[in-house]
Amino acid sequence: GHYTLLDFTSANCGPCIQSISELRELTQKHPDSLTIVSFSVDANKKTWLSSLKRDTIKWTSMWDGKGTYGKTAIQYNVSSFPTFVLIDPKGKITEHWSGYAEGNLKNRLAKYL
Repeated sequence: GHYTLLDFTSANCGPCIQSISELRELTQKHPDSLTIVSFSVDANKKTWLSSLKRDTIKWTSMWDGKGTYGKTAIQYNVSSFPTFVLIDPKGKITEHWSGYAEGNLKNRLAKYL
């Protein structure tokens, strides 16, 4: 019954960093209906790990070391950051968008949660 929000992000991307507080708020407000998984496209593992600590990420964050050439980024057609992909409980992609503005995540997800 969970929706899954994939968050393709980079440690030094301004809009990615700005989206973190809203992502955090969504995980706290919808723990039984939303799972967030972040995919770092950073080329350096230390950069990724430092950003997790800096941003106090409490949800799953993954890194494959291949940046934008990683299998997951290619599979989801990620070319800019942040990119978000919302997957419904049946595994169907319901939303796919890039960019961030304050309130954007809550507004887009309101009809699903």
